[in-house]
Amino acid sequence: MIDKRRKNVKKTTCILFSTHHNANNIASIRYRSLIKYINSDKYEFIIVTKAIDNETKIITNGNVTVIPVIGTLFGQASVVNNVKTLIYFLFGFDTTSKRGLLNSINSFNNCWTKNAIKSLENHLELSKCRGAKVAMGSYSPIDALIATSKFAKKHNVNFIQDFRDGFLFESLGRKSRLLDWVRQRLETIACHDSSLIMSVSTPLVDDFKSRYPNKVVKLLHNGFDPDDFSSMNVLDEDDELLNALFSDEKKVIGHFGRISASDASRWDSLQSFLTSVSQLDSHIKSQHRLLFMGELEAREIELIKSLDIEFIISKPVAREEAIGYMSKCHYLLLLTGNSVGCATGKVFEYINTNKKIICFTGIENEATKILQETSTGKSFVNKDEFLVKHFENHLQENQNILPNKSEFEKYNKINQAKFLENIFDSLICNVKN
Repeated sequence: MIDKRRKNVKKTTCILFSTHHNANNIASIRYRSLIKYINSDKYEFIIVTKAIDNETKIITNGNVTVIPVIGTLFGQASVVNNVKTLIYFLFGFDTTSKRGLLNSINSFNNCWTKNAIKSLENHLELSKCRGAKVAMGSYSPIDALIATSKFAKKHNVNFIQDFRDGFLFESLGRKSRLLDWVRQRLETIACHDSSLIMSVSTPLVDDFKSRYPNKVVKLLHNGFDPDDFSSMNVLDEDDELLNALFSDEKKVIGHFGRISASDASRWDSLQSFLTSVSQLDSHIKSQHRLLFMGELEAREIELIKSLDIEFIISKPVAREEAIGYMSKCHYLLLLTGNSVGCATGKVFEYINTNKKIICFTGIENEATKILQETSTGKSFVNKDEFLVKHFENHLQENQNILPNKSEFEKYNKINQAKFLENIFDSLICNVKN
């Protein structure tokens, strides 16, 4: 029997500005997985994202509405675009006025941030727009954070700024004094009036706490969605690649996704791993096979092909298939660079496969810490003078992993959604009048 009183309770509207939401990449998974586990009787979500192939059809599915928006994203890594972004957001973008200093320039006039707020306001009735209690922005790019700040301040809404990467701290973009100053100004615009700052790793959270001592800063790692692993047996037994990989007794070391395209310093870790492989005892080498599944750069492919060990390079596959291949591998290879805050989403998919994880890294970082705390992997620092010996010994061990369940469950999206829902609840209790 349906409780009519419960059915008629008005849901709280949460706004999420996330340019990656429709991209179906690792960035989009963070929120898609979290939102589905948040109480749908209590909350509804409106997600404003970047249109793919200019498709702007608004889609509502249950308690989630997605609004795709066309427009230029200015928050890119180049000096010119970052300065352009700063000038525009400081002087040319005023949501309360039809005029702006730079509105006569077409590229600024077609700004995604401006279009995103306009599309959202057109979609919502004015009364409902004012009734939105929480907004959240997702970096990267910075445009989404600026949109969140502008919208929330205009409509008197509490808002969260969520950093999936560092913007100032360990920024992946080009380095220069001018860029550092521009980024600092943009981050200040985005975070100054926020109710809460959130990020994905302890070093990033510590950095925000040191620079924003009066702000509430929370840690919410990336994580794994248990639903994604319900289809681990999706692979066809007659699949040609599957048979090439697992038809004999060789142990497969698999890497999934991009390498140095995500972080240039991971190139050094790839070199370190492949050098170590090439120096393994010939008998140990003959017992293993390498798999690289994902988009690789030409220089990475060339380096892999120079090895005297069996390897297979595969193009990217659908995510559910990739998880299927992960679950078949004997080892999963994680390559991190020189970023102490690195906590890529790949780590959490890996740890949920219950496979041994091998991490080659420039430094000990958030990812290596997670592997150690969850007891799911072994890390090798590139500059270790006994690296090859340690790696060789590890490959000869026959022990199964025994994950630390109490640490492991922190990264379960179901538990993380409860954490995020509690944050929403607390912000609504302190909603602005």
